[in-house]
Amino acid sequence: MNDKIRMKISFMTTTIALLCCLCIPAWGGNWYLGGGLEYVDVGDDLGDIVDSGYGLSFNFGYRFSKWFALDISLAGSVHDDIDGDDLTYGRFSIGPLFIFNSPSQFQPYLTIGLASHFLEWDDFDIEATGGSLFLGTGFDYYFTQNHSIDVGLRYHTWEADVDIGGFPSVDVDATTTTLTILYNYHFVW
Repeated sequence: MNDKIRMKISFMTTTIALLCCLCIPAWGGNWYLGGGLEYVDVGDDLGDIVDSGYGLSFNFGYRFSKWFALDISLAGSVHDDIDGDDLTYGRFSIGPLFIFNSPSQFQPYLTIGLASHFLEWDDFDIEATGGSLFLGTGFDYYFTQNHSIDVGLRYHTWEADVDIGGFPSVDVDATTTTLTILYNYHFVW
């Protein structure tokens, strides 16, 4: 099985697992679910050939205490290369949130975690995949106990395996910086 098929199967399996988790009731805890907009800057390494772009981001997680949560997100955005060709970027990430100033309306946080990245040229048989560690910060602003706006900034550094039409992969160092603005609904019982 080639890497492209294996990556797509992995992506689909992860997506199905995420959707199944969304159906789990919030028994005795504080599950949250959200979605919104994302700005993606592909950094200097890929920035010479790929423009920054905009997309959608979805997240869900579980808040174990006032100070700690586990956050999972799935995002996708569209980009152009220097020749005007369309690209699609996707990312799956998971990591803890370390929350400060809880319980209050404004709750800043720090995060660190793991992510997988997928960048594909829509008209060509070229794709880049890779994994990363990320660092991030942000805040949740609560309008009510159940509704918040989450503004987050994440910095990813990853090594991309670039596959061009089945020829041997080329490794490229890449960075990705994302800015997300999400609406979150918190299932508070």
